[in-house]
Amino acid sequence: EIHIAMTDLMARRLTGENTISWRDPTPQTKQMISG
Repeated sequence: EIHIAMTDLMARRLTGENTISWRDPTPQTKQMISG
């Protein structure tokens, strides 16, 4: 159970970071995309 909980937390962190970066891209990424 502990192992499953650890992997679940890691998965949540990864998904959370991905969703945050996708929803609110940093100004640096916007500048890179615009060139």
